[in-house]
Formats: sequence, C-alpha cells, structure tokens
Amino acid sequence: MNRPGGSAARAYRHGTLTGAAGRGIEIACALAQLWLLMRILGTEQFGLFVFVMAIVHVLALIGSAGFERLTVFRLSRSDGPPGALSGGGFAGAVMGWSVVVSTVLAVAMWLAAPAAATLLGDPRLGLWLQALCWLVPVTAAAECYAAWHLSRHRIGHVAIIGKAVPAVLVTAGLAATALAGWGAAGVVAAFVGGRVIAFAGWWLVHPVNPLRLWGTLTGADARYAAQTAATGLVHRALRQADLLMLLPLAGPAVTATYAVVVRFAWLLRTGNELLSPIFASRAGRLLHLGDRRAVEREFHMTRLWSTIVALLTALPLVMFGLPILQHFGDAAAAYPVLLILLADQIAFTAFGMSGLLLMMAGRSGWLLTSNLVMLGGNVALNWLLIPAFGAAGAATATLASVLFAKGMTALLLLRLERLATLRVDAACFVAIALIALLLAAPALLPPLVAAGVCLVVTGLLARELGPALRSAIRRLAGGPSLQTQE
Repeated sequence: MNRPGGSAARAYRHGTLTGAAGRGIEIACALAQLWLLMRILGTEQFGLFVFVMAIVHVLALIGSAGFERLTVFRLSRSDGPPGALSGGGFAGAVMGWSVVVSTVLAVAMWLAAPAAATLLGDPRLGLWLQALCWLVPVTAAAECYAAWHLSRHRIGHVAIIGKAVPAVLVTAGLAATALAGWGAAGVVAAFVGGRVIAFAGWWLVHPVNPLRLWGTLTGADARYAAQTAATGLVHRALRQADLLMLLPLAGPAVTATYAVVVRFAWLLRTGNELLSPIFASRAGRLLHLGDRRAVEREFHMTRLWSTIVALLTALPLVMFGLPILQHFGDAAAAYPVLLILLADQIAFTAFGMSGLLLMMAGRSGWLLTSNLVMLGGNVALNWLLIPAFGAAGAATATLASVLFAKGMTALLLLRLERLATLRVDAACFVAIALIALLLAAPALLPPLVAAGVCLVVTGLLARELGPALRSAIRRLAGGPSLQTQE
C-alpha cells in the first residue's frame, strides 16, 4: 500500500543511522579542531578567529539560505521516487545564483576589512577578515548542493560527504599546521582548502550546471528565496549575536572562552541535527499532500527524540564540565556560562523544528517578521547584559531570545496552519530541567542535583515514546501500523 510521503520508518531508520555516523565523525573532528586551534593561535587570536567565522557563517547563510530552502521546498515535492537525483537543472541554477550572491558578499567583506579593523582597534582583525572571506562562496555553494541531495532523501550523502568529509580534511590540515608550525596561515589554508577539496570531489561525482542562471527560476521562486534568505539571516544573527557582540563589548579573551563553552553546548543539538534533514524532506511532501496529522505526529516524535538526546548529552557536561574545560586554556572559569548555554540548547531542541516547519508550509514572511522582532530584543539584551555580566550576560540574552522566538513560532503554526506543536506535559517537564540548570549556574544548586533532575526528566519524556515504540514492534511483527490503519 502506498503511504503518503513514503515509509516513515525506513526514512528515519536509514537517515538516522547514516546521520549518526556522519555526526559522530563531525563531533570528534570539531573537538579536535577546538583543541588544535587553541594551541596554534592562543587565546586572543582564537577570539578574533571565532568572531570572523561568525561573520562568515552569517554571510554564507545570506548567500545560501534562501536558495537552499527553495531547493528543498521545490524538489521535495517532486513526484520522482525518493533517492533519485531528479531536478538537477533546477539545483544547478539555484547553486549558480548562490555563488553569484555569496561572491559579491565575499568581495564586500574583503573591501570592508580595513575599516572594520580600524573601528575595533585591532589590525589583526582585518587580516582574518580578508583571509577567510573566500569561505563564504564555498560554504554557500556546498549548502545548496547538499540541499539538492537532501530534497531527494539522500540523507547519508549529506551526512557523510557533505559534513563528515570536510570536517576530516580540515582537522587533518590543522594537525599538519600544528606539527609544522605554520600558524594563522596554516589555519586559513586548512579551513578554505579542506572545504574546497571536499565540495569539488562531491560535485565531480554528480555534476550540475551552475551557469544556466536564466529561465529556470520563476518570480515566485525568487520571492520565496529572498524571504527565506532574509529569515535565515535573522535567525543566524539571533544565534550568533552573542559572539558578534562579545568581541567589541568584552574583548577577544572573553570571546575565546565563550566560544569554547558554546561549542560544547552545541553538542546538545546532535539529535536535532540528525533528524531535521529527514523531517524537512518529509514535511514538504506531507504538507503538499495535506496530511497534517502525519506532520504533527512526526514533529512530536522528532522533538521527543531530539530532547532526550539533548538531555543525555547534557548529563556528562553538567557533572564533568569543569575538569573537561581545564584542557582548553582558561575556559574552566566559564563553567557557569556553560550551564546557562546548556539550558539554552535544551530549550531550543524542546520546542522542535517549528521554524523549519513554518518555512516548509510557505509562511516564510511570517517567520521573518517574528524573527526580526526578536533580533531587536536580542541585540538590546546583549547590549545591556554583556557590559555588566560578560559572557554570562550573553548566554542569558541568547536563552531569553530562544524562549520568545520559539514560542512565537509555535503560536504562528497554530493560528496559520492549524498545526499543534506544543504539548503542556512535555513543556512542564523540560521547564523543570531548565530551572535546575539555571539554579546550578550561580551555585544555588549542586551540579550533581541538576544532573539528577535532567535524568528524571529524560525518563518522563521517554515514557511518552511508549505508544510509538509499541507501534514499531507491531510493524516488525507484521501487525497493522498506525499509517496503514489511517
């Protein structure tokens, strides 16, 4: 029997297994890169590096986000069988426009580098900006190309070739730099060269023509891409505002230690990042077919699994975060900041992929408006809190932004699409874990107690997976599943 959007079990099983392999390699490489960068660059140079990389990520998002989401939006609705690389002409045109836009942004970054260095009073910043600006078109083109594979349900290719391979190449380049003593020049070569080699190799296997810029995209495509690019920019600015504002308001040393702890906090996104590519490709198809019940069911399941993974990942960081951070320069002093950022990431995951769902429903304009409102509030909070509380102020501003922005997105989904993405019981459980972590940050609660609370909440959330697990067992035994009954 044909099922809307294909087999959910097969899609999530295959996507999760290959995604977990790729994500595991990516995490190991990210931690190795962090350790190597601290030793190659030192604290202050590392602070400048992470500030410039935040700018690179924002500019690459402008160049790719609109076209990337457009590719998934359009090609996930294709009638071709999942896994077949149809739509190559459209994917090539989209990638071509992404390269054009991102190259313009890279040139602008290169030209503005001296002025930015003068404004911030550090000539080293200008050198970093001019050296890393060429990562912008490389990253944007790779994201659009990966979106083509993602839209055709080729999750393994995106996870392994699109994510893990570049991470391995960059890490190898940094290791060579540390051994040979090449310093900052070697860091630039590792990041730019590693990503160029990985993308070029992937493209040669399945080439698309990026030069057919005219006659492929419609006016509606252009509007959707522009709205999603603006939305992506605002969303990334929300997630990078702490790093971007720490350097001018608190200096490179504070920025460096904050960058270390925030990278550990980002490990909590593992479940979300494993499931979001699968959910994105399936949500587009299910919304196209009008199957809102299936969308809500898959949204809730992906949110539960992602939150459980986030809580389990937080446990060792809460209990052993202090000795772990001692191996990364002066980052141990930022352990309380790590606890706030762990609460931020758990909140981000517990709300689910609401922004992605709103965008896949074609409501990018509403998402942009809500994110713009929150960006203004986030910048104001950072401006007020960073001078008074330093890195802790930046972390607090980020947490407040996530709670407000995600809550507004959930409300928009309910009002505009009649999609219920929040459940009161799960929200209350997660709130208890957040309160425990926030009390542990100023030492009002022992970290071990906070970790125990997170473990109990994990068990409570796992109980909600019972019906789904029983349904999976029935499918394996050959009994009727929920989808066939519907």
